[in-house]
Amino acid sequence: TEDQKILWATRSCNLAGMNLMLAAQNFGVDSGSLEGFDYNGCVETFKIPKEYYPIMLVVLGHKADIEEQTERKMRFGFEEKVWLDEVPTS
Repeated sequence: TEDQKILWATRSCNLAGMNLMLAAQNFGVDSGSLEGFDYNGCVETFKIPKEYYPIMLVVLGHKADIEEQTERKMRFGFEEKVWLDEVPTS
């Protein structure tokens, strides 16, 4: 089915992304994966043809020195994403 194809493609893409990030690390290049991105914005910005389905983005570069880094901002608070007893239903 189409859903199974997308699931298979997602898994394969994640494995390829992991290998890219490990290879980059081997060369001293820092990396990060982005999965929560604006799908339509990505397709438009990178002019991705309709037969392709972006799964993830990988950023590569060199991180700044500790003194130059700004305070890291969390997208969600700890309590919003980590449940110790049970997953909320609402």
